[in-house]
Formats: sequence, structure tokens, C-alpha cells
Amino acid sequence: MRPAAGHRADGQRHHTQPIKSFYDLLVGRTLTEQEQERLDRCFHVATGGTGSGPH
Repeated sequence: MRPAAGHRADGQRHHTQPIKSFYDLLVGRTLTEQEQERLDRCFHVATGGTGSGPH
């Protein structure tokens, strides 16, 4: 599933580093380590990356 164009622009506007902080901000709470790992894997599969290394 791809985000709607408005969601992508909204995400880009609110993007912050480290990426874990961005994910927490995006969902409005602190994600568990397992949730962070799953998001990382899914992101890298969706973008053709490897998912290795800290973000």
C-alpha cells in the first residue's frame, strides 16, 4: 500500500532524524524496538534498500 500524495508531503514536511524519532512522532507514541525493526525492514523492502545499519 502506498501513501496518498498528501500523506507523503506531510511526512516529508515533518521528517526528522534519527529516523526512530520520526516514526515515534508519526504515530504519536514511543514505538517498541520490535515495531521499529519491523518498520525498518518494511521501509527497506519498499524502497529496494538492505535494511542494514542503525537509522
